[in-house]
Amino acid sequence: MPQSDITPSEPLSCRGNNQKRSPSEPALNKEIFFWRQNHQERRATMIRTIVFLLLALVAGVQAEIITSGYVTPDPSSGFVAGDLNVGFHIPGTLSVDNNSVLSVGDDLFVGNFGGTGSVTVDNGSLTVSNDTEIGHLNNGSFLLTNGARVDLLGSLYMGNGASGTVRVDGGSFFSSGSTYLGSPIRRGHAGYL
Repeated sequence: MPQSDITPSEPLSCRGNNQKRSPSEPALNKEIFFWRQNHQERRATMIRTIVFLLLALVAGVQAEIITSGYVTPDPSSGFVAGDLNVGFHIPGTLSVDNNSVLSVGDDLFVGNFGGTGSVTVDNGSLTVSNDTEIGHLNNGSFLLTNGARVDLLGSLYMGNGASGTVRVDGGSFFSSGSTYLGSPIRRGHAGYL
């Protein structure tokens, strides 16, 4: 194997501890350190941005949670930590469509205190962690279509002071608590399942 006549004056990777460093070398090391640190920060920012955009894209594809009128708080993120009111003093409608998933952390009120309420779940999923009232002092209706799934983990009250209706036109409706149809106090109000 032929040997080269060119030999470096100071090998970069083989320097001994006893060799002197040039005066500009510490500054060069600081620049390399800061370049690496800035590069890592830029890389971390770029990764966070990509993850955020992917999550936004997935949420945009999945989210078909549509509201009109009085629906509070806004359920478009797919999760409500507390109570969800659909129709409270004024009418409100909620639609959970196209494989969307909505979870309610506490109670769901549909048609409450002078506001009619309507919930439609069309090929989507709705889970309520506590009680559900449909038709509480005003009319409320619930419609399930196209393989929709509704899981009520608390009690179901229908027609408590007004008319409450649940209609299943292709889907599954589960209530693991007690179901109350009509008001035990107010006569002439009914719940329909």
